[in-house]
Amino acid sequence: MACLSENDDFYQGLRADFDREIEAEESNPSVKNPLPMSIREFIDNIYSRFVKDPAQVSTYQEDFHALWYMFIRAAQNIDAESAEQDRLFNQLVYAKELGATLSGEDVSAWIYLPYLVEDFEEAWVDNSRKLSPSKRRNFAAFTARLLALGACDVNISLCALWLLRETLETTRAIGPDPNVQQLAISEILPAVVEWFHISSTKLLKLAVHEWSDGKSITDIALPGALAQAEGIQQPGFSIARWVFWRNRLGELYYHEGADGVRANAKKAFDHMILTGRLLGHEIPGEKTYWSVVFRRLDRELQRSGKASVGLEDILPEPGWANEPESEDE
Repeated sequence: MACLSENDDFYQGLRADFDREIEAEESNPSVKNPLPMSIREFIDNIYSRFVKDPAQVSTYQEDFHALWYMFIRAAQNIDAESAEQDRLFNQLVYAKELGATLSGEDVSAWIYLPYLVEDFEEAWVDNSRKLSPSKRRNFAAFTARLLALGACDVNISLCALWLLRETLETTRAIGPDPNVQQLAISEILPAVVEWFHISSTKLLKLAVHEWSDGKSITDIALPGALAQAEGIQQPGFSIARWVFWRNRLGELYYHEGADGVRANAKKAFDHMILTGRLLGHEIPGEKTYWSVVFRRLDRELQRSGKASVGLEDILPEPGWANEPESEDE
């Protein structure tokens, strides 16, 4: 790697070189993904210079911004279900643990991965609309890992809050419309699924504790128009908002629209409805839902004559959380 310079041109060139690596990987998927290794080399580069010249972390601000740019671009490019996502996450933990080996003034900030949350938030709010649905899903999977595994400040959850507002609290077409520039629900719902798949326990805990970042007047934490129309005014996470998201997913499940919307809505709903039960929280509607589930399981067991039955035998539906099954059904 070239010797670092304070010249802005260097950092622009560094980003451009990394972008070319991504383009090369995309054009030849059979080649082993080199992105985590390039990131590891840059982490070591920053660390070695910091050891020799332990200035304030702010002195290395451009280095960290360039490093998070690499992580963001790599996360968008690595499939959400690939083990390479875990490998990439390991590089971030490596950077964090390097900070723990340092001593002296102002080194604790290194451990908290300076500027990461701000850069990821900007990537979501300002740039994620330009991504393809698959890359947006990939990015969601990686960002959700950061929250689920406690790799960085809890403010990273604002990325999820923004996405959930844009997807479930904003009026959108179900499927793409060539006459409308706004993204359709079908294009962003896969990213929502990843957030609930990977970090639903953290998201529910934030809702239970009504967490907000302290900047609740900022747009990113405010409920969307659809949620506000239902009386939800409190910024940040809340149980009321959690239930609203779950109900919206239920509505999408019953909507005959674009391909994949029903399936993705069901996946996200299932992650949510299971999380409350897992954590032992009494979320409105869940007691009714599980009552219907177990009642139907009992009936299916009697009807089928099998030794055991599972959820796949009764195919639970989101509407059960709002419409309890009658006793004579």
